[in-house]
Amino acid sequence: MRVDAAVQFRVPAKDIRPSVVCVAAWNGAFGGVTDLYVRIDELEKIAAKLEGFPSQASETREFTLGALRENQSGGSIGMRFYRCQESRHGHVELKIASRKEAGEVQSVTLVFSIEAVSVDSFVKELRRIVSVGKENALLRGGVNEQ
Repeated sequence: MRVDAAVQFRVPAKDIRPSVVCVAAWNGAFGGVTDLYVRIDELEKIAAKLEGFPSQASETREFTLGALRENQSGGSIGMRFYRCQESRHGHVELKIASRKEAGEVQSVTLVFSIEAVSVDSFVKELRRIVSVGKENALLRGGVNEQ
C-alpha cells in the first residue's frame, strides 16, 4: 500500500494571532497529533529558517516549538531538515510530543523524504498564516511503500 507522508500545521479559523496551533504528522506507518502554544512571530521565524532548503549538497536546519519544560502545558515538536551529499532528496525528522495527560507524555519520532518544492510551498503557507490568517500549512513528504 502506498501512503503519503505529511506534516500539517492548523490554526483556528479566522484567528490571525494564533496562540494554539495543532500539528498533525504521518509518515505512512506512524503518526501523532499535538497542540502547541506559539506566538505568530514564531511561524515567520520558521519560514525564514526553511526558505531555500536545500541550498547545499549537505546541510541541516532545525527548529523546536512548544512547551519543553514539564511544568508547562501543551505539546512540543522538533523538526530537523537535512540532506546528505549522497542523497538526491532532503529528509525531515520530526519529534512530536503530547501534553502531559494522566501523568504521561506520549511521543513519536517520524522520518520521511521531502522535495525542495514541498518545502517552498510549506514556507509560503506558513507566511500566509502570519499575513492573512490562512488556516493550514502542509509539508508534503515522499511516498513510503508499506
